[in-house]
Amino acid sequence: MKSAKYDRRVLLGATALVAAALQVGSGWGQAKVQLIHPEDGVRHAFEVATVKPSLDTASGLRFQLAPSHFAATHASVYDLIKFAYGIKSEEQLVGGPGWLKTEYFDIQAKVSEADIAAFDKLKPREQIAMGRLLVQSLLEDRFQLKVKVETRDLPVYALVVANGGIKMKEVQADPTLTVGVGPAPGTHLPSIRPTGTNEFAASAWPMNEMANWLSFSYEVGSRPVVDETGLKGNYDFVLSGVSQRPPPPGDANGSSQEPVMSIFSALPEQLGLKLAPEKAPTEVLVIESIEQPSAN
Repeated sequence: MKSAKYDRRVLLGATALVAAALQVGSGWGQAKVQLIHPEDGVRHAFEVATVKPSLDTASGLRFQLAPSHFAATHASVYDLIKFAYGIKSEEQLVGGPGWLKTEYFDIQAKVSEADIAAFDKLKPREQIAMGRLLVQSLLEDRFQLKVKVETRDLPVYALVVANGGIKMKEVQADPTLTVGVGPAPGTHLPSIRPTGTNEFAASAWPMNEMANWLSFSYEVGSRPVVDETGLKGNYDFVLSGVSQRPPPPGDANGSSQEPVMSIFSALPEQLGLKLAPEKAPTEVLVIESIEQPSAN
């Protein structure tokens, strides 16, 4: 598995693998919005990790995740917790000291040879989810993070079918790839990717992952998106004129060449979908205690 890089604008990326990873760990309750946690109760940890104050202020937040290692550059503990637990809303993280957002760290961590071999037996989406669980253990070991999970009714957007029905093409997704084996030509795998200025193309994209992808659109603010379409298939579509990040200051359209359309208008007009505001049971991570990182 190749290293995956993230920045503040696309922290979780736009691939099916990352979106799917957000759904891991439904064992903590029946909330519509769930955090990432181990279903089997087994705690996985890095074999070795270094945590140092970050001196790199120019490049911003970067994560690298691969079967053998995890690296973070200029990451706050707030960033790390959001990444590790799949937090989509600011209201899903409660408590903690102010330095969680103001102090930054560079991290290098590696797993054991035995764990690398175990990683190789996992599917790509499972590898990413396992990496997040490893970061949870790092937070517990080096920052003495102690948390509890509560379920609260919080504002969300429900992804539903708009009046008039869907305007997407339902397709059959090909089987998931075997680890270490590249896709054959013409393979139809779930993915969503930018294909132009303010344009995204989806291939065999399921609606639960569409909801996850929309959760990171700047227009939805701090509301997670939950799938209430009832659609169980996979869909091909192109979504045009939209952006996942806000326009630069002084540029209301975001681009002098391609004006930006609101996601709330684009979804019903182009895909036959709609975002409806509501409240839903949501898993919340409550920080009970945390400390400055221990020495390497």
